[in-house]
Amino acid sequence: MVLIIRFVASFAVWIITTLAVLTSCVGTAFLWWTFMGNKQKLDFEESQNIPLLEVDIFSENTFLAFSVIASVLTLILLSALVINRRRLALVTGLLQEAGNCVSGMPLLLLQPLWTFLLLLVFFIYWVTVLAYLCTAEKPSVTEHGYVTYHEHEIVTHFWWYHLVGLFWVSEYIVACQSFVISGAVARWYFTRDKTQLGFPMLGNIGRLIIFHQGSVALGSFIIPLLRFPRALLFFVNRRFRGSRSSCVCLGLKYLSASSYTVVAIGGKNFCTSARKSYSILKGNALQMTSIGGAADFVLLLSKLTVMIGTASLSVLWFKSQKDFHFYAIPVLLVCVLSYFIAHCFISVYEMILNALLLCFCEDRDLNDGSVERPYFGSRSLMIRLLQCSEAVEGVPRQERVSRLEPETEPAQV
Repeated sequence: MVLIIRFVASFAVWIITTLAVLTSCVGTAFLWWTFMGNKQKLDFEESQNIPLLEVDIFSENTFLAFSVIASVLTLILLSALVINRRRLALVTGLLQEAGNCVSGMPLLLLQPLWTFLLLLVFFIYWVTVLAYLCTAEKPSVTEHGYVTYHEHEIVTHFWWYHLVGLFWVSEYIVACQSFVISGAVARWYFTRDKTQLGFPMLGNIGRLIIFHQGSVALGSFIIPLLRFPRALLFFVNRRFRGSRSSCVCLGLKYLSASSYTVVAIGGKNFCTSARKSYSILKGNALQMTSIGGAADFVLLLSKLTVMIGTASLSVLWFKSQKDFHFYAIPVLLVCVLSYFIAHCFISVYEMILNALLLCFCEDRDLNDGSVERPYFGSRSLMIRLLQCSEAVEGVPRQERVSRLEPETEPAQV
């Protein structure tokens, strides 16, 4: 998927969309096929008066649940594609500009490799500790002299601690990647002579380790923790527009992953950067939500395509193994792991696109396009964002060009 986005950016949107539709339909069909195979097997054994294993019955019910959920999600995906088909065309130009950024800093594509290795090491550690927790039982002797094992009371509390650690540390590792990539993109954007970039990746890794560990750790804990409450409160706030916004809503609105980009650009702490990030998003709401949202949707399709394709192959492999009676949970683990891996690699472009949009908005705030204060952004980037804004806002092209031409031309001096 990364290579498709990198080398065929002009057609990447439609290739990804087609693959997403095909893999979702095929993956759903695979789940129903697996469920029907298990059902026919159990029906035959029941007709022959063969005792049924509980694990086989549970496997049948689990795959039935998987099949129903996959069918519903496939319908939602197809509906979303139909609704957003026009907005997807806006992403092509932005992907091409992101390709120029990657061409100037090819090491950006290697950053997910280190993230993947860190996640792999952490997952191995997490599963090892999970195995210890599963077997951490205390013995007790019954009145008949038999030894039985029961779960220790303290272990019950460690389950939640261990689960929170999984999500927090995973988000922290991904947030470190976001900071490094956003900082490199910001340096590329705000450097007029691209030959003088030096080593932006190494420089941002050093800044992360020395100055911004606390900001990344705080953001990786708060943002995932408040993601659902924020969506719920915003829904309630829109539902009752007549009431004033609560203090909670006013505080939560500043928290987003774009804060890491502002931290990398300005070097401020997480809370200050989150507030500035919100002001940038609010001042350019139409561009950021429409163009950025369409780009995020395309990249989400890429991740889902990888996950569904991997899950389908895992179902085929597990079915070929005669010794496996229950492989629903392993398939689910394959889905989770493949999505995390795809997220590490494909999110590079997600971070690049978001960073480019934020840098563009910051550039517009700091400069006016005059000879004294020319824009840092390239002419091609401004033209593409102009075309996207024109399509989103519905403003005639001549009017938009007349407004931006005096600002764009001095940048070429």
